[in-house]
Amino acid sequence: MRRSVINRALILLFFLAAPGLVSSSQVPDFLPITVENISRYTEDRIAFQHVDVFTDAMMDNSFELLLLIKKSRMQLIGDGFDDPKIVAERRLIADMQRKLYEDEDMWVNRMNGKLDLMVVTDRRIPVMTSYDEEFVSEKFGGYYTSIRDKFVKRHADIFRQLMRHRKSSELWVERTPLPLPFHLGASKKEKVKYSIVAKAKTTDGRIYTCMDMDGDGVAENFSVTMPDGFNWGYKSGPNIIFIYNNRSEALKKIIGDLATEAYYGTGEEMKEMEETIPKQEEDILDWMETDLIHYEKFYE
Repeated sequence: MRRSVINRALILLFFLAAPGLVSSSQVPDFLPITVENISRYTEDRIAFQHVDVFTDAMMDNSFELLLLIKKSRMQLIGDGFDDPKIVAERRLIADMQRKLYEDEDMWVNRMNGKLDLMVVTDRRIPVMTSYDEEFVSEKFGGYYTSIRDKFVKRHADIFRQLMRHRKSSELWVERTPLPLPFHLGASKKEKVKYSIVAKAKTTDGRIYTCMDMDGDGVAENFSVTMPDGFNWGYKSGPNIIFIYNNRSEALKKIIGDLATEAYYGTGEEMKEMEETIPKQEEDILDWMETDLIHYEKFYE
């Protein structure tokens, strides 16, 4: 009896710990964008990151960054930015004062919809740097939001285009049942949820990926990467778009339906099927009668 109780307790502890272990192992490699580490600035391009998950004691846990490179001039605009040097000072002071703290708490600046970073360089030479939330948000907030939303939407529309040409884009979709909650009082009637992961590729090699990892029907993750060597450090992650664990309502409106559409079909695909399938009825009946199913021949 005692051994049975101990075994059940150990199993319960394992499952309570498992979600954290699983979630951390699924986080892909990424680094926050820094202008100092951009591999090259001589080509015009835009890159965007939105990350809201704690993965590393030495890395920001809530930030959104937009990088624009045009005519060798770089602009890096962000929300939720924490200067790593200041974080290191906070940690050192807490250690010297023998204070207990959580590593995540060292990164105090969370995304709040107000910009708090603006860096401008010309051929890597600093032109302007500001961490003043009031100034950056007031002066550049509308400019930033307009570019961000249109940029992400354009790539979301491209992904939908790839869905509509599934064979050419090599669209791959996987739908996986998620484990039911394991806790006291869990309902046996609870419905199984499914995660959805979808990937597709453009003719120039860009790889699009979207994920609904918790089965709520809303994609939290969306990434676009180009294997052209552009990066901002070792394992810096997708170099065009990297949205991970999104909680922004604005971004949710743009990417939220992507995983569901990849599995069930886009609105245009559904409309096309509704219009074309019924029209095939006569052809299919004729084919069934004349070619597909033959009557048995009996010989007397």
